[in-house]
Amino acid sequence: MKAIIFGLLLGVLQTASSSRSFHDDVFKECFRKYTISFSLPPTLKNHCSTIKNTSDCLGYYATVDGPLLDLMRFYILEHAFFDIRTHLCQPYDLSNIQMVLDGSDVFKKYGKYSIEYVPQEGAALLMCARQVHLSAKDYYKTIVTLQQLLCDDPVNLVKFYKAKAREIKCKSKVLEAFISTIKHIVPMLNDEIRKKLHISCP
Repeated sequence: MKAIIFGLLLGVLQTASSSRSFHDDVFKECFRKYTISFSLPPTLKNHCSTIKNTSDCLGYYATVDGPLLDLMRFYILEHAFFDIRTHLCQPYDLSNIQMVLDGSDVFKKYGKYSIEYVPQEGAALLMCARQVHLSAKDYYKTIVTLQQLLCDDPVNLVKFYKAKAREIKCKSKVLEAFISTIKHIVPMLNDEIRKKLHISCP
């Protein structure tokens, strides 16, 4: 009987270890698709391809979840929503990543901030939201390494967006929703990624 119990326990442990390993592999694959943009020229085409490829990756592995991947899914999905809604990128299929995310604890808690629920806005509001977002390249000029990106306080980026929006009197609800994602999701996401990659901040 002891041998049977030990065998069952060993099987459970091996399955759990295998599951963790696959989870790590999925994270690494999708994260690589996102960070590859660091080595590409900062063009809209490359940006749109990066968000789409990362979205496709996170949506493809529908059976793999957990806080890290679900936070990534939320952030990437909102980024895609913003890019498409403001006409920065051409529309593409987001149904897979949406389907995976919809039942997650992350979406149940933070889904109220989603751009998905923001009513359609006029061209002027979408244009100013786009202008504020594109101006963020000035913010990122000093962030050139992955450590800097993951250790940067998202509060600073939120302040940048809000200040730029006030400067040009932009009252887009789409922009406000995206800022909410940065404020509520990105700090947790960065923390999870730092733990996974064993990155410490200065």
